[in-house]
Amino acid sequence: MGGGVHTGSAIVGSIGTQSRREFTAVGDAVTVAARLENLTRNYSEDLLLTGETARRLADAVPLRAVAGAPVRGRSRPVHLFAPGCRV
Repeated sequence: MGGGVHTGSAIVGSIGTQSRREFTAVGDAVTVAARLENLTRNYSEDLLLTGETARRLADAVPLRAVAGAPVRGRSRPVHLFAPGCRV
């Protein structure tokens, strides 16, 4: 099991018909986070964060750089970070 976290704008709400509604989030930030979730397997990490999220958490949570990885839909590699320190 893995998770991906990216910081950005998203549209969040209930979508569907009266008989079948679903609460969901859509947008670039959601797509990037989902792609990071898939990358957790490649890097043997439970959680990956993008550089944007890492910058916002830098003073609150110890983070370590993992890699710069190509992410579909991005022209440049995305800088990946994970929580904690390697022991």
